[in-house]
Amino acid sequence: MANSYGILVLIRVNKILGNIHTQALENYQSDIIEIAWYDTRKKIARLMTQASRDIAMKLESAPKEGISDGDIIYQENGLVIFFKILATKVLYLYAKNVVEVAKINFELGNRHAPLFFGDSEFEFQTPYELPLQKLAEKLMVKYEIKESILDSKKRLNVSMPHSEPNTKIALSNTFSVNIIKEK
Repeated sequence: MANSYGILVLIRVNKILGNIHTQALENYQSDIIEIAWYDTRKKIARLMTQASRDIAMKLESAPKEGISDGDIIYQENGLVIFFKILATKVLYLYAKNVVEVAKINFELGNRHAPLFFGDSEFEFQTPYELPLQKLAEKLMVKYEIKESILDSKKRLNVSMPHSEPNTKIALSNTFSVNIIKEK
């Protein structure tokens, strides 16, 4: 933002103030910071808004799951600045049963591929890569390729029980492990 002398002013931000999807902001002028899904876990960054406002971000207590689409970092004087996660090419994986869920999670985890929850318990998303598409074909898992936003709120990771306190993981009553010895 420029001051009364026309000199650009750096806006320093240190916390997430809310989210545009849960707050009424009709009387605010909006400015957007566009980021890619892989930048959502950054705590320190120098950013530029669509209206060329210079932002210095150093989050004191960043959300453990990362920045989400619509997160507000500035809200003063009739102006609100928020994040918009850019859509990217995404591989949607559709499991038929819990065995396929386990296969998908194991194989993608082995490749250190980021994995996101889909809209149902048997749907997963990962950024598109041709080797992952080939893997889905090899595993005979139904898939689609779409443009989509990978929001960090839906991201799974290995350390989830330790770093994602808002997510509850429970063992299913129907879960079983069968060990079959080969002859």
